[in-house]
Amino acid sequence: MTLHVVAIAPYLPYPPDHGGRIRTFQLLRDLARRGHRVDLVALTDRPDHDEDVAALRTHGITTHTTVHPRRFGQLTAGDRMRKLANLARGRSDVLQRFDSPRAAALARDVAGPTCDVVLAETLWVAPIALSTPARCHVLDTQNVEHRIAEQTARDTSGWTSRWLTGLEAAGLHRDERTLVGRFDAVIAVSDTDRDALAALAPGVSAAVVPNCIDTEARRPLPPTTATGPTCLFVGSANYPPNGRAVEWFVRDVFPHVRARHPDARFVAVGADPPGSIRAMHDPAAGIEIAGYVDDIDAAYASAHVVVAPITIGGGTRTKILEAFALARPVVATTRGASGLDVDDGEALLIADDATGFAEAVGRLLEDAPLTARLTTAARSWVEQHASARASGARLERVLVDACARETSR
Repeated sequence: MTLHVVAIAPYLPYPPDHGGRIRTFQLLRDLARRGHRVDLVALTDRPDHDEDVAALRTHGITTHTTVHPRRFGQLTAGDRMRKLANLARGRSDVLQRFDSPRAAALARDVAGPTCDVVLAETLWVAPIALSTPARCHVLDTQNVEHRIAEQTARDTSGWTSRWLTGLEAAGLHRDERTLVGRFDAVIAVSDTDRDALAALAPGVSAAVVPNCIDTEARRPLPPTTATGPTCLFVGSANYPPNGRAVEWFVRDVFPHVRARHPDARFVAVGADPPGSIRAMHDPAAGIEIAGYVDDIDAAYASAHVVVAPITIGGGTRTKILEAFALARPVVATTRGASGLDVDDGEALLIADDATGFAEAVGRLLEDAPLTARLTTAARSWVEQHASARASGARLERVLVDACARETSR
């Protein structure tokens, strides 16, 4: 069965330079390779994306963009009034920021009368997807969003901020439950997230399509020749779970690493770090907040250890899959390794307290045979469980089955 798929995303997935973009790009490209017609409607912050749209076209993805600034971070007075109104009504303000009548109209035009599947890439564009006519509607979640919001609320300091964050989490819980239940099929990135979505909306058809890496293109790198032990973190620090991970590592873990290795460096790579993260930049203390880099593989090539000190959030970490594919050893928290179904010492090291995490980093810096064993096992694991082709095949099956169920009704 050949499908016409209209995907809707809150970002342009090219270049594929962070977890969400990587997942969306890999999966849509694989659908196109399998012979399906793939259109993408993408919300962007600015209009000048002609080269990226052209690049997506070479991969079989016909892309239609609409500018929709979401104004995260610094809010205008109007944004604050809207936020208070949404929270007072028990609605998620973050979800409302993605409301775009222009994107909805564009999606309807692109879908036309021939669309088989509307595929919402993340919860944030679910309302737009549901307003677009098609044989069936499928939601590809990258997280169970209300759970992250609830964790963030619990960890927020200051009574007023915690109260407002709690209201956002409660509103998001209600909205997510309602939206998930309206889709013909819902996709999760892990068994844990699938079970959470099934509990949130009983009766929904939920399947797992793991996050993935192009293991054919991302080949193992040779051992680094960089001087000075380097710990690398990859992830957009404006995403709260990543920002908190950087803060915790710098404040609680890295001093222990430096005590053992005085020349150690910590490099955080990721677009748009907020001011609180940029303020941590201190090369004299070995801390480098690099921000966005054009060549992420060069950053991995200079790393001795990749760290994923995540303390909140769900899903699975594309940064870990990249490190596995590129043969870079990983230390992660239990939360950071969630959804991977790998044990401590099998393909990575896992530690949840600051001293234990620093000890694990030290072991990898000092024990070459251990590092070699883990990176070999990690490469084998990612080839077997997280290749783009394997995840693409799973996605195709979900879409075909969803259409078949709707046709038989």
